[in-house]
Amino acid sequence: MRALATLAAGVWFGCSGDAPVIGPAISVMKETAANCFTVLTPVRPSTDLGLDQTLCEAAGAPTLIAGVDQIRLLIDYGNVHFDGTKNAPVPIVQVTADGRAVDASVTILPERRVAGHSYFVASLQAPTMVSDTVQFAAAVNPGFSTVESTIFRIKQPIQAVSVLKRSTRSGQSCSILVAGAEPSPDLGLPRTVSDGTGSAEPERRS
Repeated sequence: MRALATLAAGVWFGCSGDAPVIGPAISVMKETAANCFTVLTPVRPSTDLGLDQTLCEAAGAPTLIAGVDQIRLLIDYGNVHFDGTKNAPVPIVQVTADGRAVDASVTILPERRVAGHSYFVASLQAPTMVSDTVQFAAAVNPGFSTVESTIFRIKQPIQAVSVLKRSTRSGQSCSILVAGAEPSPDLGLPRTVSDGTGSAEPERRS
């Protein structure tokens, strides 16, 4: 399923009750190396859903690594009563960056109903662009949609940091590795060997 910029027209949402429903509650979570999900938004999944054991105790900052972080959106319709056994309509997940829609690949799991809650779980990868204004939203129809208020920051992934000083030795341009990892040969930079005194000679290649 693809993230869309506009609401799908003609989606039917059947519910009963006198209280108006504005939209679903959205919890944005990030998978961590500790095998738990960090909640990045003020709204945590309801304890009624029994998901506490999968959630990290501490909340996380709304920062994601472009194209790396795995994200889950828990979209909780709440205590909404549907007519008969009709399935709840599937939400359309929307991602925007700098005010523009992002074409993201989103997988939405089948509806789950627990303790009076009807909810969906959507999974996607962090957008690949760098942006300071990313938002997530879930829409069902014009009368039932939510734009999560948290503004996310998408950062460029850092695989390695190299601190280099440009120099010239024996009439050849070279880069002195001052600290960090040696740059990958794929970058096409002159490789250097530091002697620890601030001088370096280009490494000869056969």
